[in-house]
Amino acid sequence: MFFKIKSIIDQWDPKGLIAAGSSPDIYDPESRHIANRIRLNSSPEEIAEVMSSVFSKTFHKNDFSVEHCMHTAQKIFKEIHNIPLAKKDPLWKEEY
Repeated sequence: MFFKIKSIIDQWDPKGLIAAGSSPDIYDPESRHIANRIRLNSSPEEIAEVMSSVFSKTFHKNDFSVEHCMHTAQKIFKEIHNIPLAKKDPLWKEEY
């Protein structure tokens, strides 16, 4: 599950660190914390709550509300359940 979460978190790049040239493993600790705290039966809302908590602690900011994390949490939920994103799905993007 870690690698699926890592891939989505890296694509999200919530602080723009990968885009700015940081190592592609920059979010690995956060991805690992998230993978360790969620379960297969976690809802998108629960995943977003975990993400909000993890990123808020890491970056010591409240920039990571549950709402801010929800879009990415929904992607993680679909990925860990192997639910394909259809082109009509609002979460679908060309690069995904």
